[in-house]
Amino acid sequence: NNIRATNVVCRSFSVGDVKLNSVPISGNTVRVTLEVDDLDAACTFNYNYEGMLFFRGGGWADVKTYDNAAQVILDLSTSSSSRPLSEHTPSQVTVVSCVPRASIHSMAFHGGIEG
Repeated sequence: NNIRATNVVCRSFSVGDVKLNSVPISGNTVRVTLEVDDLDAACTFNYNYEGMLFFRGGGWADVKTYDNAAQVILDLSTSSSSRPLSEHTPSQVTVVSCVPRASIHSMAFHGGIEG
């Protein structure tokens, strides 16, 4: 079974809160935590699928999401401990974690089935 979404367009973004925190973890590395809360959006996309029993189809869909959130933790570092971040721009970014929370409020599919 395959489903594919293309031409994804999102609009009507709304963001409740954005929090940014940083903590040094070594002389050349800083851990940055970015949290986004209450993110809402409306999106449309085209889709097509192939399923069991030789069915296939496609169309377009509307999706509305509310109360989404994400937390991303990054380590920003320079190339060596002799180059502290207080004096140099980061040369490396490591994603420690990325935890999204998506809450779909409604989905409306417009299309058909071919067999």
